[in-house]
Amino acid sequence: FLNIFVVFTWNASVNPNQRRPKVDGSFFYPVLIIFGTFQLIFSVCMVVAFYTANAHNFVMPSFFYAIAKTKPPPHGPSHAAINIFGLRSIFYVLFLSTSVLSLCFDGSFYCFHLLIIIVDNDILLRVLQSVTRNAVSLLWVGALMIIIVFIYSVVAFVFLRRSFGKGDGLFCDNLGECFLTSLRYGLMSGG
Repeated sequence: FLNIFVVFTWNASVNPNQRRPKVDGSFFYPVLIIFGTFQLIFSVCMVVAFYTANAHNFVMPSFFYAIAKTKPPPHGPSHAAINIFGLRSIFYVLFLSTSVLSLCFDGSFYCFHLLIIIVDNDILLRVLQSVTRNAVSLLWVGALMIIIVFIYSVVAFVFLRRSFGKGDGLFCDNLGECFLTSLRYGLMSGG
């Protein structure tokens, strides 16, 4: 509800350097405070429920035992084990933090609460895992794309500079401009 409320009540300020949205304070702030307080209470309940329900499953990361100069517990890794510094634990802390920040900053951080759909959705979790597992491969593909655009930019700078028109927003007075123009318009036009 709060995200929809923010979408329909925020207006751009006349000054583009003004970061805060222009809102009707007589209506916006009371609604934000009332529903934001409910959201904050809900967030606290979620975080407390997560940590109390999983208290017996938390394991410390291995570096903790090295720093503390102690041995880890004798039981082996479990499927129910949750790293206290793992993504799920951090997510719940960030969820609570964004609730507090949203009350302080006109609801700006409520958009991050939409990520809650990922938590127990197996399909979205698999999509995220497929992207994060192959992150290095994706970075190399991105690097290859930039190299190919750079090669095209050099060829365009040397041979095709006349086809770049400043009136169309295609700048090619130097190789840097030519590269940035090729990268921007190449990505915007689908490759």
